[in-house]
Amino acid sequence: MKKRMAAGLAALMMGLTATALPVQALSLGNVNGDGAVNASDAAVVLIASAAMGAGRSSGLSSAQLQAANVNGDSAVNATDAAVILIYAAAAGAGSNQTLEEYLGSQGKTQYQQYADEVVRLVNVERKKAGLDPLYAAPVLNQAAQIRAQECTKRIDETHKRPDGRDWNTVLAEVGITNVTCGENVAMGFATPERVVNAWMNSSAHKANILKSAYTCIGVGVAEQDGYLYWAQEFTGGVKFNGAYLP
Repeated sequence: MKKRMAAGLAALMMGLTATALPVQALSLGNVNGDGAVNASDAAVVLIASAAMGAGRSSGLSSAQLQAANVNGDSAVNATDAAVILIYAAAAGAGSNQTLEEYLGSQGKTQYQQYADEVVRLVNVERKKAGLDPLYAAPVLNQAAQIRAQECTKRIDETHKRPDGRDWNTVLAEVGITNVTCGENVAMGFATPERVVNAWMNSSAHKANILKSAYTCIGVGVAEQDGYLYWAQEFTGGVKFNGAYLP
């Protein structure tokens, strides 16, 4: 089935107006929600990783899993715990970098670079159409990465999440409320150029990319069995925990 979908370079899209319920967002690495990134978070990640390795539930919410995936490789494991511990040690030694700044100084993963390139290509298309560029909001990137990972389990024209909920419920999980939003998803495209080209050659996907009311974008990329899964989340001004971005 996946090979047939990949061969056809399948891509799906929908856009809705969503009123999301407010949920406390978690910053990257702050897995236990105490406002700090330290050894306690690394311990939570290790326990969750061991549980998943034994075939059990991680016991973490999707927002916690996203916060735990600090190296952006779409998996939560001991590597993420190690990154948290190294960062915590640097912070304890006097570094005032955030975890995001620390990771940026260590270099981005290939898939994070892919996501950045998708944003760049989208803004090239918007410039051609005389539109303002979209702002890559970190909180939307978080939502998009959750959706990309979910698409490895379920991707179809309904845009339902693996548990049957509507796709836009992911926004509430990262703290985004009361916004008009849209989503593009796809699988089977090997590069940012190919997936953006495919979306631009689909009227429904193109409409999302070139919607003048949208000001923000988030992009996620995940891999499963050799196939890449892509997600774009679009909104107008993002109301994140009471503040608008940008």
